[in-house]
Amino acid sequence: MIGSRVMLTKNLWTEVGLVNGALGIVFDAAWDADFPARQQQMDDEENPEGVPFVILVKMDRYTGPQCFPERD
Repeated sequence: MIGSRVMLTKNLWTEVGLVNGALGIVFDAAWDADFPARQQQMDDEENPEGVPFVILVKMDRYTGPQCFPERD
């Protein structure tokens, strides 16, 4: 998942480059605190609650404000 290429399929914030077709790379993901229990459920059967709570994506041509400082 981390490092996967993704594409927006909807215009979110056109002024800063978050437009339909914009590309990015998955930077990180986070799950709820009770994720291990949900992961086991997902392993047993398809369970939409097993998906990450948030997925952080670094967009290729995003020009808006930064959420996090650049890594050295």
